[in-house]
Amino acid sequence: MNVVWMYVRTGCEKLEVLKTYMGNFFKVNRFEEAGPGVDKGQSNKKRFFLFWEIIIRKFWKLILLNLLYVLFCIPIVTIGPATAAFTYVLRNFSQEEHAFILGDFIDAFKKNFKQAFAMGLIDLVAIVMLIVAVPFYYDALKAGWFYYIPFIMCSGAGLVALFMNYYVYLMIVSLDLKLKDILKNAFVLSCVSWKTNLITTFFLAVILIPAVLFYSIGIPVFLLIGFSFVGMIVCFNSYQYILKYVVEPYYEEQRALHPEEYAEKEKQEMEDVIFEDIGTKEVKIQPQIHKGKKGKMIR
Repeated sequence: MNVVWMYVRTGCEKLEVLKTYMGNFFKVNRFEEAGPGVDKGQSNKKRFFLFWEIIIRKFWKLILLNLLYVLFCIPIVTIGPATAAFTYVLRNFSQEEHAFILGDFIDAFKKNFKQAFAMGLIDLVAIVMLIVAVPFYYDALKAGWFYYIPFIMCSGAGLVALFMNYYVYLMIVSLDLKLKDILKNAFVLSCVSWKTNLITTFFLAVILIPAVLFYSIGIPVFLLIGFSFVGMIVCFNSYQYILKYVVEPYYEEQRALHPEEYAEKEKQEMEDVIFEDIGTKEVKIQPQIHKGKKGKMIR
């Protein structure tokens, strides 16, 4: 009987070892091992693929948002507030945060009406001035080289104004700042992140130029989803710099000025947490090794 039991135990040990090696070969036990993990609030996807994933996932909502934006822009004077409300919803989509299309749009429209209305007037004046000045100085180039100076200055001012608009409405709906501070920050960001601004402008040009040339197709497309698609490109590319250069430095400064207050807040947040998301700090599970009398058995 002891001999039979010895053979049975030896056979079981060999089966366990075989199972382990075969499992490693075919990855049978892959669900028992800890993966690399993903930190909270971060994505391990490339931004290009993440952008298209958001577009596909929010496609029908982007159409509804586009139609709502066009409707609120029909009274010309409401273009500024409508753009702010439109930007608020798109900012949430670009950050993969939830937003109610109608409810959040109307709330943002009301909340940011004054600043957005003023910004809309500023944009209107700037557009009219550029439409008049740039063609005028371009035609004047025939008269002499001196007109290259005002032509380049006007063209450069128009480009900077465009870059600033990538950030102005995002800051209006995201930050509690005066309009002059928003414009100052927008100017700084237009210079600091000029490479991304050029990339954004390139993609906008790729979309807008064919839409203008083939306006019979471009107008219906823009009335349906074009504004939402263009706005998503702007929000997706630009909001990251507002977080990096405006929001995060502010909280770091406040934490340095009021360390005890922020320590108490963080302590309270930790006490309220039920489950902790450890992300990439997850420790890989090591297989347990049990030593027997005759060799090792891995479980």
